[in-house]
Amino acid sequence: MFIENTGVRALKFNDFKRIISRCINWFKYSRGFKKSSKLINVLSPLVIPLPFSKIAIILNTLILKNSINNYLKYRKIKEYALITFLHSPLVLNLINNNYEISLLIDNQKNHADSHSVFVVDKFVKSVRSKSEKCNSQFVGIVKFSKNGSIALNKILDNFHKQNNLDGEIIRIFEKLIDDSFPLHACFTNNQKWFNVNDLSQLESSRDFFGP
Repeated sequence: MFIENTGVRALKFNDFKRIISRCINWFKYSRGFKKSSKLINVLSPLVIPLPFSKIAIILNTLILKNSINNYLKYRKIKEYALITFLHSPLVLNLINNNYEISLLIDNQKNHADSHSVFVVDKFVKSVRSKSEKCNSQFVGIVKFSKNGSIALNKILDNFHKQNNLDGEIIRIFEKLIDDSFPLHACFTNNQKWFNVNDLSQLESSRDFFGP
């Protein structure tokens, strides 16, 4: 599901045309949901256009959570990952949970690379370079809370002092596991994803998902 921009700045006069269009989409489609392709649905949410108002943030969170939960219930999805490039107060409210660090995990088995992990009861217990056990794969997306960011900063600071910053991010997870820091596993539920690092991989993803 793709959620259209919920707004990260104060409303201006030039935005009224876009707001009218959003309202039309809400009533035109099923509560703002539009099927864009076989694999992607688009949600045009109706939210209060006051991105930094405390009352609006609370109300908008309830509105958007209700829309997302209805979609998850309809599609019978038990867990989901929320990916964002705009850390507005509303988005931060949506991604808030009780876990300090959450890793997006694909439950592929025996994927022999440095991003393979061993997950038990929704927590990452080891990574490939530390253990031959693996039952899932780290997708490459992580969510850090404030405390999780502090733990990350301490590890990077120690690596820097030791002049040991080379290598992949998986080394950080190894250290966190060694320090008994819980790493929550948020599963993709077998949803298709692509690791895009070059134009050929981009074209492959477009062939699958559509332009």
